[in-house]
Amino acid sequence: MDLTALLSENYYLAGSLSCSKGECDDGTELPCNEFDDDGAPVIPEGQSVALCDFGGDALGSSPEFTASINSEYSIPFNRVEGYDRILYTYTGERDSDFDDVDPYHIVNLYLGVREAQWNVELFATNLFDEEELRGGGGTETTPLVRREPAGYGQRFLIPGRRIGLSASYRW
Repeated sequence: MDLTALLSENYYLAGSLSCSKGECDDGTELPCNEFDDDGAPVIPEGQSVALCDFGGDALGSSPEFTASINSEYSIPFNRVEGYDRILYTYTGERDSDFDDVDPYHIVNLYLGVREAQWNVELFATNLFDEEELRGGGGTETTPLVRREPAGYGQRFLIPGRRIGLSASYRW
C-alpha cells in the first residue's frame, strides 16, 4: 500500500506498507548442498544434484513486513528553495540461510538549498547508527577448499552512520 498526501503547497508526506508471507508446500524438494564427514559433496545415485526437503520453509529471505515514511517541507526564497526531508524505513524480521535476521529501523535526514539547475544538501544517513544484518549466507554457500566447506559465512551489515555534503549541477 502506498499513500502520498500534499498537506500544503510546500509540505508533502508519503508512506508505504508491505506485508508478504509465503512458504514452500510440504514435501517440496529443492537442490541443496550436502556433504559427507570428509567434506565431499553427496549426490544420491541416479540424480544430478542433491535434493533437500524445504517444506514449510519461507520463500526467499524477504521480510514479512516493511514500512517507510518520508516527508519534505520546502520554503521558497526568491530564486532558491530551502528544504528539509526525513526518511524512516522499517524492515521486519526475515529468514536467512544461516539464521533469522532481526528487524531494524533506519532514519535519514536531509537539509538543502536548491534552484532549477543546482542543489546543495547536508545529509545524515542511518542517523542513529543502527547496527544490524541485512542478510547473509551460511557456511553451506561458501566455496569448497580441498573438498571441504571453507567454514566461513557471508554477512551483509547495514552501512553505519554517514554524515556528508552533496552538491549537484544540471547542465
